[in-house]
Amino acid sequence: ALSSRFVLLQEANITIRLFINREFGSLGAINVTYSTVPGMLSLKNQTEGNLAEPDVDFVSVVGFLILEEGETTAAINITILEDDIPELEEYFLVNLTYVDLIMAPLTSFPPRLDSEGLTAQIIIDANDGARGIIEWQHTRFEVHETKGSLTLVAQRSKGTLGHVSLFVYAQNL
Repeated sequence: ALSSRFVLLQEANITIRLFINREFGSLGAINVTYSTVPGMLSLKNQTEGNLAEPDVDFVSVVGFLILEEGETTAAINITILEDDIPELEEYFLVNLTYVDLIMAPLTSFPPRLDSEGLTAQIIIDANDGARGIIEWQHTRFEVHETKGSLTLVAQRSKGTLGHVSLFVYAQNL
């Protein structure tokens, strides 16, 4: 289903449901096979991130589901795993690999997989403080007005992955 093609989620011990649709008829029961693999579809503006690790970031699965005659929607359950390692975005794919009629009715049109909807992209968002915390090295200053300047030092603590920027401005109190 279109809503399951690109999924962005937070890292947690959760199970997500990806939906598949059976279109253009529902005669006969079908068996749809699927698998999870580390991977990334081409995304515009994607500059950071890594491939998710099977059985570390998600439960690796090779499975199947059956849609009975007349059924047009089914869900694939995918389990995401929590850890406490600072990480940038992590990517993996859920691929529909094969479809087959279980008991063929009198039809000359066997089911096929839609070439546009074979893969769902799952993105586990950056987590566990991956980009760090930006803070002032000191938070209290006393400056005599004749000095003319003050040097402020910002520091990045905790995670140090990826690029960060800091915008600073002065204002009267």
